[in-house]
Amino acid sequence: MIAAAMMTDEMPSVMDFAGAVNEDRQHAGQLIKLLATNRQDAVRTVQRLHRNLGHPDKDALVELLASRGASDVITDVAKNYNCASCSRYRKPNAASPSTVPTATKFNGVVQADVMWIKVNDQKIPILHVIDLASKFQEATVVGGEK
Repeated sequence: MIAAAMMTDEMPSVMDFAGAVNEDRQHAGQLIKLLATNRQDAVRTVQRLHRNLGHPDKDALVELLASRGASDVITDVAKNYNCASCSRYRKPNAASPSTVPTATKFNGVVQADVMWIKVNDQKIPILHVIDLASKFQEATVVGGEK
């Protein structure tokens, strides 16, 4: 029965095409915004695109706009656009996988810090020293931070 129902031709009704005209008109209206020559309209368009596309980086947004035939004003605004949310919540700089050694001989450069360890209600200061050339570490309990 289902296969027979799928095989029968149905006459299209007016409701099948009712939304298509409005949808085409809405999309055409949005595409026209990519051809804006007014700088204020271009900034507004780039802001909306950047937000609605999930905050892509500048290069990706400019490449997308260029591939869609956006005006030079739009692409220029996209190149210089700075999003406050992106700058506020940007990812931290990644640590480099390797560095040039700053110390080459033992005891040439050392780092020291005082750490506090809490045992029950008492805080105990511990001096921690690291030799940067050999990565040798030493720790000792001290009387105070001074």
